[in-house]
Amino acid sequence: LHLSIRRQRQMCIRDRRECLIRINKMTQSDPTFDDLLVRTANLLAQGGDEAVRDAFISRFTMAIIDEAQDTDQLQWEIFRGVFQADETSRMLLAVGDPKQAIYRFRGADVEAYLAQRIPSKVRTLTRNWRSDARLIRALNTVFAGKEFGEGIDYPEVSARDGAPETSIGVFPSLAILEVGAQGNQNAVVKPAAWRVRELLAEILIDDKATQEGRRLPYPREICVLVNSKANGRKIEKELRAMGIPAVSSGTESVMASVMASDMRRLFDAMAHPGDRSRVRLAAATVFIGEQLVTLGALTDEMLDVIAQRVFEWASLVRRKGINAWAFEIRRDTNIVERLVAGREGERQETDFTHIVELLHAATDGKGCAPDVLVNEMDRLEGLEDMNETVSRRVESDRDAVQIMTVHASK
Repeated sequence: LHLSIRRQRQMCIRDRRECLIRINKMTQSDPTFDDLLVRTANLLAQGGDEAVRDAFISRFTMAIIDEAQDTDQLQWEIFRGVFQADETSRMLLAVGDPKQAIYRFRGADVEAYLAQRIPSKVRTLTRNWRSDARLIRALNTVFAGKEFGEGIDYPEVSARDGAPETSIGVFPSLAILEVGAQGNQNAVVKPAAWRVRELLAEILIDDKATQEGRRLPYPREICVLVNSKANGRKIEKELRAMGIPAVSSGTESVMASVMASDMRRLFDAMAHPGDRSRVRLAAATVFIGEQLVTLGALTDEMLDVIAQRVFEWASLVRRKGINAWAFEIRRDTNIVERLVAGREGERQETDFTHIVELLHAATDGKGCAPDVLVNEMDRLEGLEDMNETVSRRVESDRDAVQIMTVHASK
């Protein structure tokens, strides 16, 4: 029994060592952002590589950290490793607004930033260069004396010299809607859509280019900020039901779209054209046009025809790349008609173009095996929804209300 336990322990130690070796190899060849931070800290933080630190210190006399409220403790160990707080000949300038610290879910630590601030050296910008004077006064009134967390206050600001009093006439610059106690976020969907409808019908914007000098707003001049992508989609749907054009941006990943699902199923079949089950699933995509409910009725002859087409597309991708395949798709009027059909047609086309561009960049515009496209689709699917690479694009530049998450807008 004793020998058995010892043998199991040795096997566990061996497996752990092999696992660590594999992980180390992976991070060396394809490091994450956190891996890069740790490597930098090992070089520049206190106790790091003195030669590298000395070279850095002698070369740089000033560093500016933008969006400093979104830093974390490890990053400050790096900063303080090469810029000491009591230095006079060198400067570390942190530009930040702790009220805008909204990235804790990504590891940002506003407390780490606040702990590094030296009160005697803090300089606050108190002039707003963008907004109308009346809006600034309204915000000062609402937030006077308020805190956004311990040590995060609201400093009163003033409008720039010459700022217009207002650009929207007698309409209030700031309005807070009371919608009562709400059990879930869905309850604000209809009030938000109704408010947009009111704004489009009631606000008069100063516009010297018009004969009257004022006009109603265009839908594109209104933006709805939401906390969640689900709410954004619901508000967009509600506005469209009212006949108000609305488009979403940054509310979700393009890889969560129906188009991404269709493309991945097709590429999977292209990588395995002899697999009947994969070809059958590909048949239900917009590119081939069969219905899911009728897939079981496809005969062997019909599947052979579909498999041949999938094989031809796979050959095209291998020889000429993803753009050549996309060009071939757009040449087929039957596919294009299915692609742009219905209320979501423009959305589908935008998603298709977006994904093709991402795959084109990932493959350097060269021919590749279809399984390379499948692997890249899987990698893109693993990115955060708010990642700029996969964040869903606005369908068009047409006149429409813009809907986006707070994170995407920032």
